[in-house]
Amino acid sequence: MEISIKVDAKQVLKFFDRLGKQGVFAMSKALNQTANDGQSSIRARIANEFQLRRRQFILRTVKRERGIYPRGDFAHKTSLAARVRIDAKRDVLAKFEDDKTKRPVSSHRLAIPIEAARTSKGVLAKRHRIKSLGLHKEGGRVVGPKGVRKAGDFIFKWTKRKGTILLFKLQKVIPITSHRLHFVDTFKRKAERKWPSNMRKAYEHAIRTAKR
Repeated sequence: MEISIKVDAKQVLKFFDRLGKQGVFAMSKALNQTANDGQSSIRARIANEFQLRRRQFILRTVKRERGIYPRGDFAHKTSLAARVRIDAKRDVLAKFEDDKTKRPVSSHRLAIPIEAARTSKGVLAKRHRIKSLGLHKEGGRVVGPKGVRKAGDFIFKWTKRKGTILLFKLQKVIPITSHRLHFVDTFKRKAERKWPSNMRKAYEHAIRTAKR
């Protein structure tokens, strides 16, 4: 998901005739600051809506790529547009925004943790992540070391002390029933509120730095 903001340079530059190139510079500066403000507001909403076990990992999903728009996300005097995006490689937040379903990205089914061990922060322990289980085919079965087995839609582990431990349930699709995060609305409200002051500050900066 991407959110872009643009300005009509011909209309705005009527106010900046005496600044020349500095007027365009002021607009690009204001656009970038407004995009940064919008990015911060989206991150704040996420932090308020969820109990984040991996806070920085999730918040950095709302990002701005380096480079000039459209290849990057930053406005420049040659490209008066800026953008905030949700990292396409981490689709969990975009799924909430679209309010649809979650599907596997690189496998056939999603693994839903059931009794797989977690750390004190609630994050799935590395030794119990799917890639760490060492699952492989052996004699028509899917097995792993230390009593790990796959049967039907479940991955489990058997131990003498605890018996059968149900680690994961496998599903092709998981419906997402949570409310939408309204990224676009959140960004729009912030941008509308901050744009006038950002433009004023950028204009004042352009005047101070303009060549006499």
